Amino acid sequence: MYSRKKQKIIAVMAMIVLLLSMFVFPAAAVDNYESESNNTASTADQTYDDYNNYGVISTTSDVDMWQVTFSQSGIANFYLDPGAGCDLDLYIYDGGYMDNMDYEPIVASRKVTGYPELIRMRVYAGSKYYMKIVSFSGVSSVNYLLRTKWYALGDGKLFTIQYGETLAPGKYRYTDTTEDANEILSKLWGVGYGAQNFLNNTSNAAYNVLPNTGIFYLKQHGNKGIITFYSSYTDSYSYLLGNYSGSASHVKGINQYSDGALANVDLILLVACHSGATDDTENNYGNLVDALLSKGARNCIGWIDSVDVEDSKIWCSYFFDELVRGSTIQKALAYADEMIGIIYSEDDQREQRDRIRNRYVGSSAIETTVLA
Repeated sequence: MYSRKKQKIIAVMAMIVLLLSMFVFPAAAVDNYESESNNTASTADQTYDDYNNYGVISTTSDVDMWQVTFSQSGIANFYLDPGAGCDLDLYIYDGGYMDNMDYEPIVASRKVTGYPELIRMRVYAGSKYYMKIVSFSGVSSVNYLLRTKWYALGDGKLFTIQYGETLAPGKYRYTDTTEDANEILSKLWGVGYGAQNFLNNTSNAAYNVLPNTGIFYLKQHGNKGIITFYSSYTDSYSYLLGNYSGSASHVKGINQYSDGALANVDLILLVACHSGATDDTENNYGNLVDALLSKGARNCIGWIDSVDVEDSKIWCSYFFDELVRGSTIQKALAYADEMIGIIYSEDDQREQRDRIRNRYVGSSAIETTVLA
């Protein structure tokens, strides 16, 4: 027969086990060490996602090969900390890599001494990737650290236009932003976002997909507090307003979202004329940037003045280039402005330069948000 003291001890232990079972503790990263000789594809050391892999480049001719296969498609970081006293370079090859052949890497990182190497790239489920580590200068008896880390793709949405319209008798305008869209789609891969372009679509579509989007890029016609969409499916126009209290089926208002509905949106770019300006007329359309932030979006960029199609294409290209390098949104803004200043440096280009730089940036995290 159990004593009451023993019964209490057993009851307490059972309660502890029950409480522990309610929590899921993150698994500690696994340490993995190279096995020499591992200087060829056939002898490459096997590693796995989120492992800490250690090795030594002991001579300038030493080569270390590692291999990894990801179970899911997505974005992966390949990180190499060379340790002290040497400059190591990192090369990534696909599964077809063969030794002693002129085989081009998918990508390489060759930073100067003292800096770690970091490669961020798209990876595919079931595909093998080889990582090759060599010395550019110096050797060390200290272990380097090699890591791979898989991330799910973020979600991006683009709304662009390609159509012509008659503005007045004898005045015709053709707008084509498909080239912009293709470039932005490519750059979004670089920051880990799979994206889809909704060409010539409606304000209803934009309104419905925005809450589940990480990065939202819009290049349309606009004015203070309003974005105009042209749909090639219905050959009609629809509108997105900062503030709207009506019930027309072709008009949507940002104010109609519930509070916090846009909390998952990291970045919105409204590349449209006057998209960052406030409508203070009797229409009371409000300010698109402020309206989007009020519903939870973290960062939103709109333009105060009119926006030229080509100028904005150049600016956005530099902006996303800097995001791909891992910079914050704030630094990417500064870099794009700097490059515009170099391109449009002549006195007679001042108006172009100032117009594309004249933005309204609304943000709750511009100094810290890193999308890559």
